[in-house]
Amino acid sequence: MSKHTPGDWEFIDSEDWSIVANGDSIMCDEAFYPRCPKNKYDWLLMAAAPDLLKALIEANDQFEAEGYDPDGPTRSMILAAIAKATGEQA
Repeated sequence: MSKHTPGDWEFIDSEDWSIVANGDSIMCDEAFYPRCPKNKYDWLLMAAAPDLLKALIEANDQFEAEGYDPDGPTRSMILAAIAKATGEQA
């Protein structure tokens, strides 16, 4: 798949927001990262990123198996998002 931190990512909604994967904090509050998002929903989106990537890859595999045009609008968006998430975009 990609080289991101494996495992389920979980958003921890506490005094210091963080994202945890396999028991390890992979992104913490501003005390550690001064440019952390200020919006809780940005954190939730980041925590969902591995699941979203997996869903896109599975959807693309299904589209490919069913012969969907890779240049069609939906498939193009899926392929662009996968490329962006995996560092493969041009």
